[in-house]
Amino acid sequence: MIVSKQPLLDLIEKVTKSDIWKDQYEALDTIRCLNKHHYPFLVACLSDIADFCKTHVENLRSNVSKNALMAVKEIFSKEHDKESADFVRKVLPACLLKVSYDKVFISNVAKQIFN
Repeated sequence: MIVSKQPLLDLIEKVTKSDIWKDQYEALDTIRCLNKHHYPFLVACLSDIADFCKTHVENLRSNVSKNALMAVKEIFSKEHDKESADFVRKVLPACLLKVSYDKVFISNVAKQIFN
């Protein structure tokens, strides 16, 4: 079964242009659901969503940043392959900075990525 990644990319584009943090949070939840239930599909989209995830790891709204970190952690918990190399290269530095973040609940999630 071939599934188009266009609906996910359209969602990411729409949310990227939006300042509504609830939409950003829900888009990250969608990524987390795809990772859990449709990982092969998500792998095909990783390079396309890397900038989105990085941006939201760096988000100043704590809940959005934490949700982005959780999405990254869950993606990293799967087997790494060459499809995920670009994602790792783009997102990992932002996650590393969050390890020393002053808000402990965000720092703890970031540390889990590296364990």
